[in-house]
Amino acid sequence: KKILLYNSGVKLVTASSGALDALIHLQGLGVEILVCGTCLDFFNLKSAIKVGQISNMYEIMHAMISADKVVSPY
Repeated sequence: KKILLYNSGVKLVTASSGALDALIHLQGLGVEILVCGTCLDFFNLKSAIKVGQISNMYEIMHAMISADKVVSPY
């Protein structure tokens, strides 16, 4: 339902990302992609975003808390 990107994960929504095509496809299928705006600012990538919507950690954490299941790489 949602992909939540924060910390260095925000780099996945830029043109240089190898995951960009897959993320665009998933968004087209209705998956909501939320990208942390503060994290984009930290990496100076706000103007480089190619997919998803700029969000904030409040909304991202709310999505995690509300989810039935959270999958994390950690």
